[in-house]
Amino acid sequence: MIAGKARSWEAGMGLGCYPCRMLRLGSESAVYFRAVRVVSRKVAAYGVVCVLAGGCSPDGGGTPPDSSASRDSPQAMVAPTFHDQSEEELEQLRALGYLDYSEEPKQAPGEGVVLWDQETAQPGYTLIVYAGACACDLIAMDGEVVQSWSDSPCRRWEQAQLLPDGDLLVVGTRSSKEQPIDEQMEGRYLLRLSWDGEIRWRRFLKVHHDIEITPQGSWLALMVKQRLVKEIDPEIEIWDDILALLDDDGKVLETLSIYDVVASSTLRLPIQIAGRTKKNGEQWIDLFHCNAAEWMRYDHLVKRHTLYGPDNILVTSRHQDAVMVINWRTRELVWFWGPGELSGPHAATVQPDGNILIFDNGLTRRWSRVIEIEPLSGTIVRKYTTPKKEDFFSRVMGSCQRLDNGNVLIGNSAAGQGLELTADGQPSWVYMGTRRTENDFRVKIPRLRRIPSAEVEAILARVDKDSTDS
Repeated sequence: MIAGKARSWEAGMGLGCYPCRMLRLGSESAVYFRAVRVVSRKVAAYGVVCVLAGGCSPDGGGTPPDSSASRDSPQAMVAPTFHDQSEEELEQLRALGYLDYSEEPKQAPGEGVVLWDQETAQPGYTLIVYAGACACDLIAMDGEVVQSWSDSPCRRWEQAQLLPDGDLLVVGTRSSKEQPIDEQMEGRYLLRLSWDGEIRWRRFLKVHHDIEITPQGSWLALMVKQRLVKEIDPEIEIWDDILALLDDDGKVLETLSIYDVVASSTLRLPIQIAGRTKKNGEQWIDLFHCNAAEWMRYDHLVKRHTLYGPDNILVTSRHQDAVMVINWRTRELVWFWGPGELSGPHAATVQPDGNILIFDNGLTRRWSRVIEIEPLSGTIVRKYTTPKKEDFFSRVMGSCQRLDNGNVLIGNSAAGQGLELTADGQPSWVYMGTRRTENDFRVKIPRLRRIPSAEVEAILARVDKDSTDS
């Protein structure tokens, strides 16, 4: 591991940006990141600012294109083709699913923390989820493993949250992908483990991808429901994504269909009939493939715009190439952005300044980036890319987190890697996954998250006290 001051990295200039620091990722060929401040780039952000549509009200409302479409169901269209990529090829990419090892990039040597700039890195502990290993590690900044959790038998973990009492809440599945779809759905679960890894309970629910604690103290999860929607296809069922509120014991309290919200909205999100899959004699349409849901939690933003209202949820949809804001109380689509700009995105989060950070996988482009947008105007204000763009490509998964010091923590999931970058792209912390498959591939890391030191140290103190008292 390189500790202390990070070595000097090559600097460069980008179109419409100030001098950028670029990061060597450590693959077989030199790969760098660069942070680019975009001077001005506006993309349609419907429901807030109608950049490409007329008739906007002063607060950014108005009627986006195709307002004549039926209110009963969203406007449907075939997923667009970019860069001469055929629709068949795109659907094959979408249908490949989440292989449990990092098969795409050539893998660099090294494991654990390979770089740590103590002057610029955000202090804390990092929670790392290993998908196909069905495991999670909590590590210190130097890579020391503070605690580990795992489960067996299991197929994949998709998300894990460290709770204030030291328990771990896990979204996972144990069914084989060769089983019939109904059986695969029944194999999904929500799992609560103690600090020491003991199973407190397991709830077999059709949960997937994400769960978080809401500001009100309940849990917000993504679930899936199979249903026939004739407006989409008269014969093949869709997988409708469901927002669900759960109590502390994993009991479902209330649900909301994302399809129903979109179908009844006056904001015309152009629906792509994406995610068509045929396997083992079964067919389905994974219409939205939502992978992140975040409840708005910044009170100081509420007065700025209704987008940030306390009842709103930010949702990321991989197959609609979009991020959306949904009002839980009114069941309305408040805003969306991304069609024509995003490609298979993941893990959108709202920042304290109101901007939204997004991992844009670039499924159609075959290269990835992390972008920050100003949602009220649809402007991309910052992006993290590599000069040779193809060097950074995570076809699946991906995560990003803005840290308290302004750095961004990126989960380069397909490479089994974590990267902390300063605002100008300088590396401050680089982690290479330590878990490998039997074929010696790094296991994919769908999520990694930096947790403040005080939160983890409070848990450790409580654990020490409990062990002393016993």
